[in-house]
Amino acid sequence: MALTKVTYSMIYGSELNVVDFGADPSGVNNSSTAIQAALDLRGSIYIPDGTYRISADLVIKSNTCVTFGQKAVLKAGANNITFFKSNSTTNAYQVQIHNAQLDGNGFTGVTGFDMYNFRLNAGLFNPYMTAVNKGIVFRYGCFGTVIENPTTYDNVSYPVRLMDNCAEVRISNPNFDGTGISPTGTIGIDIQVGATIGVNIGCRVDGGYIQGFETGVYDRGVGTQINGTYFESCVNTDILASSASQCTYTSTQHWSSTGNSAVQGILSDGITIFSPAMGSGARYVGVLNFNNSNTNCTYICAATTSFRNIPIGVTTGVSFSIKDNNILCNRVVATAGYQTNSNSLIIATATASTMFTISAANRGRYDVVSLIANSGSASDYTAAATVIWDGAQARLIANDGTRLTTTVSGANVQVTQTSGSNQTVYWSYTFTPI
Repeated sequence: MALTKVTYSMIYGSELNVVDFGADPSGVNNSSTAIQAALDLRGSIYIPDGTYRISADLVIKSNTCVTFGQKAVLKAGANNITFFKSNSTTNAYQVQIHNAQLDGNGFTGVTGFDMYNFRLNAGLFNPYMTAVNKGIVFRYGCFGTVIENPTTYDNVSYPVRLMDNCAEVRISNPNFDGTGISPTGTIGIDIQVGATIGVNIGCRVDGGYIQGFETGVYDRGVGTQINGTYFESCVNTDILASSASQCTYTSTQHWSSTGNSAVQGILSDGITIFSPAMGSGARYVGVLNFNNSNTNCTYICAATTSFRNIPIGVTTGVSFSIKDNNILCNRVVATAGYQTNSNSLIIATATASTMFTISAANRGRYDVVSLIANSGSASDYTAAATVIWDGAQARLIANDGTRLTTTVSGANVQVTQTSGSNQTVYWSYTFTPI
């Protein structure tokens, strides 16, 4: 979505400098009144380099473009202020704000942007917000707009909130670092259900990174798309789909050794997760945590030997979806719950050696086969077994083998051979959730 920068000269023929209205770039005097006087004239407003103390809300109206100098900063001078806001009567059509640097300056309840009806060639470009409580809040009527390269750092608990009846809001390359916050209850991007008018529809997050929050993206929207975003150290879940529908999460990256899951679903319908990558330690549930309160959800991921995306997790609400091999470039599809694995190990005679350890989250059936390949007659050195795991212990319910025997010890599935000295045993299993 390419937006045209609205300039004052397009409408009135010149640009307004807030210093000419009495704004103080030294930061000593309050500049709220002076900057508001320039904003009231609308058009193209320039805030040159300097520090400007703001102690009251700045109200922005339609047909206004604000551009910050490279070293221009607005600093809060009071609690509970909003640097830029529009309201339901003045609207914010054709409003653009470029390169804003906003500093909460140790005050409480400070918000960067709070917008109603922010649309019609409207956008926020390169906003940088530090030490504010809320970064960007979009209320009802924000349609077809962009938030491009937003950055939050140092005690910003809620970088972006889409509150009510927003549509086709694109958040491009977010850079949300949770440094300084206490993660409990914090959310990087909060797509809410809609309090008075309706849900948020077709919102999109492209690229960027979100780290250090309790939840990276809390999605309660319809048709949300999250594409290629990197998540790290979100203490609960990277993406939480809660009563969301028809949403797609594609090629997301999930790096952390703690937390619930990469993607969690609660009471959601029609969620599609395509090709995520979870590494750097496994979340304690897994890539997915979808219980049976979810419906019509699908997980598709190409098979890999890199041991990422293990464990897959709780997937009772995700369908077992296999696509045509030609569509997926002749690759095997590892779908929700269903897993395969294989390897080999060298073991001595009469020694029970562990082939693999079952993840506590993967309740279901393991069909295990093993063999010594170079024995001369493979049928003399094979074993087949079925193991059931209930989340607490393994049960061996079928076991057939000659000179190889399958056993279980706790969560370990083991093999013993009687053919002689050290031998290489090859094994594989297929997991089916129950």
